[in-house]
Amino acid sequence: MPPDSVMHMLECVVDVITPIVEPVCGSCVMSLSSVWNTAICMHVLSVCVQVGPKYDVIYLITKYGYIHLYDIETATCIYMNRISGDTIFVTAPHDSSSGIIGVNRKGQVPAAHR
Repeated sequence: MPPDSVMHMLECVVDVITPIVEPVCGSCVMSLSSVWNTAICMHVLSVCVQVGPKYDVIYLITKYGYIHLYDIETATCIYMNRISGDTIFVTAPHDSSSGIIGVNRKGQVPAAHR
């Protein structure tokens, strides 16, 4: 049975002379990772994705308030937890901690950082 959601990561390089994004030299590096479902919400809908460059992680927020952290090199899920009981509809990078902050429907501001 195929997973409900899959995250595709493609390593690309940007040519400095011509601003065209191209796959990495000859061999395109692509990683696939299943986005884990829970018993409560069987269909995962990703609403926000941010990259934390300090620790090389991807923060993925789902419609039901779950956060998934993925290693950017291997596309391995390293952490998953519910951070909000309501939908988080917008996120932004939190530069000082290399984390993210978001706003949910109630106006609360959940944060994920180290």
